[in-house]
Amino acid sequence: MENGANTSLNHNIVIKIKKDDPSIEDTNLQRLPFNIGYNGFAKVSNYFKVTEKSGPIPTDDKKYLYSTFRGIQIIGEKMKVPNGFDGYIFRDENEQDDSCNRQWETISKFNELTYWNRETIPSDFDKQIQAFKSLNILSMVNKEITEEDIKNEIKSSKKNNQGNSNETSTTTTTTTTTKTEKNQEIILKIEKKDEEKNNFKDDMDDTYEDNIKQKKYKK
Repeated sequence: MENGANTSLNHNIVIKIKKDDPSIEDTNLQRLPFNIGYNGFAKVSNYFKVTEKSGPIPTDDKKYLYSTFRGIQIIGEKMKVPNGFDGYIFRDENEQDDSCNRQWETISKFNELTYWNRETIPSDFDKQIQAFKSLNILSMVNKEITEEDIKNEIKSSKKNNQGNSNETSTTTTTTTTTKTEKNQEIILKIEKKDEEKNNFKDDMDDTYEDNIKQKKYKK
């Protein structure tokens, strides 16, 4: 290569999608947690046996898929393709061509896929689940906001504000009632104490008078 020569490679990929093509059939897509050094057809149904059963946690109502691959236990779960999206599998039309221009053709489609973990129960923190959730978030972010959506949001905000004000007034009334009841209890207690003091004083006076009478009688 000559000094000062500039080289650049432009990779162009053309993807052909024929949604209405009857030859594009649904497929049962499986995502395994390891690489296989083989690319081609195999009698998967004869060797890849799958059973469905509950997980190890009693409170978990989900059903999981269990199987083994070359002696390794794998645990899987089915995932639906998010609303508004379609799943397709593509194939390079000319894999032998080393040129920069590539063309991918659609060979099958899917509405759900099964992803597998190696000896681990699937969870919401798995990358596959997070990827599908991100598609839902993107669809909401890029969704066109209509005038009707704005009106509905305003109505919803007004209802929430009215509900909050009603809750505040109810709380205030309850607090006032509680304070009034407490004040009444305090007043009653004070009155009872005063009454007890008066009764005690009367008893003492009576006792004093009785003592004086007894002394006079003895004399």
